[in-house]
Amino acid sequence: MQIVISIVSLSKKKKELLLGAIFLTVNVVFYIFSADNATFIEGADASQYYGPAISLLQDGGFRAGPGVEFSTMGTPLYSILLAIPIGIFGIDHSSLAIIFIQCFLLYLTGIITRKFSIVFLKKESFLLHSLIIFNPNSLITAHLVQTETLFTLFLVLSVYCLFKLIDKNNFKYVFLLSVSLGLLTLTRPAGLYLIYFLPVLLLGFVYINNRKKIKNYAIKVFLLVLLSLSVISPWVIRNYLVFDEVFVSSNAGPYLKDQYIQLLKIGRQWNEKQAIDYINILQKNYRENNIVKDICIQNERHWSCNDYMFNSMMGGIIKEPMSSHTKAFLSSWGYLYLSGGASNIRNYFGLLGKEHIISFQKRRSDGISGVVSFIKTINMSYLVILIATTGFSFATRFLGLIGFFSLVKSSNTIRSYAAIIIMLLLLFTAMYMYLGQSRFRVPLEPFLMIFSTIAIFNFCDRFNHKK
Repeated sequence: MQIVISIVSLSKKKKELLLGAIFLTVNVVFYIFSADNATFIEGADASQYYGPAISLLQDGGFRAGPGVEFSTMGTPLYSILLAIPIGIFGIDHSSLAIIFIQCFLLYLTGIITRKFSIVFLKKESFLLHSLIIFNPNSLITAHLVQTETLFTLFLVLSVYCLFKLIDKNNFKYVFLLSVSLGLLTLTRPAGLYLIYFLPVLLLGFVYINNRKKIKNYAIKVFLLVLLSLSVISPWVIRNYLVFDEVFVSSNAGPYLKDQYIQLLKIGRQWNEKQAIDYINILQKNYRENNIVKDICIQNERHWSCNDYMFNSMMGGIIKEPMSSHTKAFLSSWGYLYLSGGASNIRNYFGLLGKEHIISFQKRRSDGISGVVSFIKTINMSYLVILIATTGFSFATRFLGLIGFFSLVKSSNTIRSYAAIIIMLLLLFTAMYMYLGQSRFRVPLEPFLMIFSTIAIFNFCDRFNHKK
């Protein structure tokens, strides 16, 4: 207790140095005990990002790999970021540099969140910063080749600029928010939704709190969308020049197929093979009744097959019974908000048990009983990690709910700021649909930690008043 009091009494500069030193030490220890090349091997879809990075260095293109077809599944910014350390150190010796960069981005994400959270906390909080950077889910993701860390940085920067624009009504923040939203989209295609969604939230905030300024902000919103689209326009133009078609990415169809597989697994309680076989039959029937390019039969993930994939999947999804959708949504939300990222941690350290989670994901879903059976098959080290990370998720979700409900008694303005955060959480929850995973929550963690910190501060205030 005396140690905690001593830390709290430190100056802001000393707290920053202490927090940074602890963060650096933790990450160095993580890296020392990691499995060989885990940064590249254990990051889900990692080759989708480092393949174009290597291609960019070797032939100046943006291909799935050197000498192969052009990449269309993602957007380029993260691969450009990877190309810097890979170009300097080579792919075999670049993992430490990549981890250093991403951990720095994670730490910076905590600082930015600390800045705009004063709307709710009245002052910058090092507790909030700590919850963000030592969050097991976010921390381990920063050690893997995945877009989430960079995407999270631009997401919290966008919210920071949005709050500043509301507060200052300044064209400077229109420009900064536009750049941030554009870079967000160039990191992951999902950012495109935010280009249209955040301006709607901005107008809603102004309409509720100061309707007289709605016309003034409408001009800024128009400029905001225009500038944001201008930031991503070079990538769209590139796609048009290469493929003679305008698009940001071609991942909508394949992503929807993954969603449909999960819907069938949870809703109908099928294993993965049964779900894929069923979808293959639906796709065959779709091809018999519609004109489909030959290349889509050979390679359905080809960029020109995006519409075919999307339409054939959507036709099956909307015919599923509501009970299946309900079960799949509830399962997805549970994994999204409550899973702790234990598998990534276990894989990163090279611990035994990876085959159990792969088998668990492929077999038929048995709900809670299936989870209990899975837990019985894992070794003690993985079980400890699972309990610790899941416990952290449950505890912070519980505190977050308390923190959120405490804001109901706040002023209309603070409630409006909180509504922006909640709407963002709902948007991402809707986008993930049936495929909620712990790593998908990484961009949401800073906002969830704000509500958890509010609850902790409220508990501390009540405790101090009782003394």
